[in-house]
Amino acid sequence: MSAGDYIYHTGFADNPGLNLPFDHIYSQIIYIRHHKEEKEKLENQRTMLYGARRFENEYEADANMIGDFPCF
Repeated sequence: MSAGDYIYHTGFADNPGLNLPFDHIYSQIIYIRHHKEEKEKLENQRTMLYGARRFENEYEADANMIGDFPCF
């Protein structure tokens, strides 16, 4: 692919993605080391925020946002 003076190089697996008849495709895999400890930290933070929801209105909303994360 090129445009004017610029040349864009594509990898061997890029062409199928560029030629698909869809507007947008996005795939991503995230690997988190020690994911059980990180999940426990999120759950503890959620519990603390939910417990302190009477002090600040935003705490309950933040606790709900943490609860919306899919944790496997």
